[in-house]
Amino acid sequence: MLRCFQSRDSGLLMHAFIIFVRPILEYCSVVWSPAFKKDIVRIEAVQRRFTKRLSGYSKLYYDERLASLNCESLYSRRVKCDLVMCYQMLTGSVNIDTNAFFTRSYLSTTRVNSMKLFKPQFTSVRHGNFFANRVISHWNSLSNSFVSSSSVASFKCKLRSLNFHL
Repeated sequence: MLRCFQSRDSGLLMHAFIIFVRPILEYCSVVWSPAFKKDIVRIEAVQRRFTKRLSGYSKLYYDERLASLNCESLYSRRVKCDLVMCYQMLTGSVNIDTNAFFTRSYLSTTRVNSMKLFKPQFTSVRHGNFFANRVISHWNSLSNSFVSSSSVASFKCKLRSLNFHL
């Protein structure tokens, strides 16, 4: 009985974390996303530390805790947020001049999606971490079934099956 009660409390605490803390950690992630691994690790450490302190989760690895709590890493959530914004820009769901951010790649390779983007060379970390540059690799790795989704909601639904690692 006590174990069941602890599990319920852990769920409530995780729900509180999702409502109150995670929005602060993810605020404007499309505009600002950490470029250096040390910064990514520091942000991830907030969720890592919190989940480790939940009753019954201290002995599990971070990935096991996230799976058990039905959560994702903050890095994976930031990548998905970038991909959703990219999808909205390329499909015209948002009023932004897509040509100022992206150039379509018209390579006739069969293993790429139909909306493949050209990735320019950049000379600094600052330029490489700009939204349009950091999202292209992830976007180009998506299959055609993802990028040809009929709506933003169906695109988001398909993204749920993916998990991105640092």
